[in-house]
Amino acid sequence: MLFRSMQNRPWYQSGWAIVFGLLFFWPLGLLFALLRLKGDRSFHKFAARALRLAGYILLITCSIGVLGLIIDLQSTADVDSSVGGIVFATIFAAGGMVLLRKGSDILAGIKRRQILINQIVNQQLTSIDEIASHINKPVGEVLFDIQEMAQGGFLPGYQVDPQSRRVWRPISTPTAAQGATLSGRAPELVQFTCTGCGARNQLQKNGPRVVCEFCDVAVAV
Repeated sequence: MLFRSMQNRPWYQSGWAIVFGLLFFWPLGLLFALLRLKGDRSFHKFAARALRLAGYILLITCSIGVLGLIIDLQSTADVDSSVGGIVFATIFAAGGMVLLRKGSDILAGIKRRQILINQIVNQQLTSIDEIASHINKPVGEVLFDIQEMAQGGFLPGYQVDPQSRRVWRPISTPTAAQGATLSGRAPELVQFTCTGCGARNQLQKNGPRVVCEFCDVAVAV
């Protein structure tokens, strides 16, 4: 349940740098977004929207530019410059398609995680075969997605056994420090359903907000 502050994040992973890069040099903006995606679970939804928006802007504006340059190609005296402009605009239009595809892939991944978190965390199912049956997906595909979630930190504390096709969260034994806390004043627990991934959380209150342990989305309490 860690929340990363903006002070601990490099400038090129900030929102303004990513959006600026996507609009004016999309490969660099995409690289910035991918770097942040690796370490910031709460960034996935914003990244998907930013990539898709930038993709639409680049695709539409550059496509219009290409059409305009092609129309003016026969009447212009500087053919080389027009051809260069067409090539340049075409590359950026293709970049818009790449960004649209990547943003759509991230959104699809978010939806898959929401479905699986509901089955694993909320419904507390441990059999991957049963989960696959509930969501009408092949067992191998569901197993792959769950393993990917576990490796990406979206199922903290959970273990996945591909041989028995089970996913579960071991019950931890309270430590001596935790036992002292339990024997004294009980910690204040907050229950909420995350707006980011749909997980039903029960976490200890720490300050004015808590962070979902499955996707790092913060909520005020």
